[in-house]
Amino acid sequence: HKIMKHLSISRRKTFGWVIIGFTCLLTLVAITLVLQNRAVAGIADPSEPLLQGYSDGIAGTVTSSGGFGPVVYILLQALQAVVAPIPGPVIAVIGGYLYGGLTATILSVIGSALGFFIVFLISRRLGKKILSRFIDGRRLDKYEQIISARGGIFLYVAFLIPILPDSLVGYAAGLSRLPIPKLLVIATVARAPGIAVAAFIGSSVAA
Repeated sequence: HKIMKHLSISRRKTFGWVIIGFTCLLTLVAITLVLQNRAVAGIADPSEPLLQGYSDGIAGTVTSSGGFGPVVYILLQALQAVVAPIPGPVIAVIGGYLYGGLTATILSVIGSALGFFIVFLISRRLGKKILSRFIDGRRLDKYEQIISARGGIFLYVAFLIPILPDSLVGYAAGLSRLPIPKLLVIATVARAPGIAVAAFIGSSVAA
């Protein structure tokens, strides 16, 4: 029995490393495609009318903060995870435009991790009853049930492919039985490729 339990734990760890490796490979491939195809970068040009309102406000706030600009940028990324006023990739594009792809990726991942850590804590502290006053209770309950039934795999896919609203998924995940450190690792690893691609798109536009 102990041997089987040890093998099960070992397999889970191996699978976790496979997921991380796949994510890193996906990120590198996506960034390479962005850097080789300027047409892709043009889709998310901060000077485009659709993004210019966001771009002017965020870039102005960050640059006017002087040496504290990177800190302000991290806090903006964290804020979008908590209240979702602006999609995270949009902020990452603007970050890439301001700081370059690699630096913006690092700052964005830090901000995203901080934001979702706060999200998970809020969920655990407030509980479903109070959260339902501010968030669609039916969708919150639905996502919580799916996460509880399917575990980290569903959560990883949900964060990796941003079809579902990140913040809502995050609050639902916080209500599940998964430990917060595990939730934080899943959210950070899964969101990293999209963040990196967005940041390098912004960097490519600035080049």
